[in-house]
Amino acid sequence: MTVKQNKKEIRTLITNKKKAMSVEEITAGSRIITDRLELSKEYQDNDNILIYVSYNQEVETSGIINKSLNVAKKCMFLRL
Repeated sequence: MTVKQNKKEIRTLITNKKKAMSVEEITAGSRIITDRLELSKEYQDNDNILIYVSYNQEVETSGIINKSLNVAKKCMFLRL
C-alpha cells in the first residue's frame, strides 16, 4: 500500500467515525477540548489566537471564540 492510499484510507475511516458521532458526543468532546485549551499556559499567556470556525462534525469552536473575544483576545481565523 502506498502512502497516498494509506492517507486516503485513514481519511475515510476518520470521516466515517465523525459521521457516526452523536451531537451529544461532539458537544461533550468539544467541551473537554475547550476546557483544556483555556487552562493551557500557551492560551493564557497570549493575546492572539489562531482558530478555525467549525462546521459539520468538527470540534465546536464557537465557545472558545466567544470566550476569547470576551477577554479581549484577538482571534485570527483560518481561511480554507
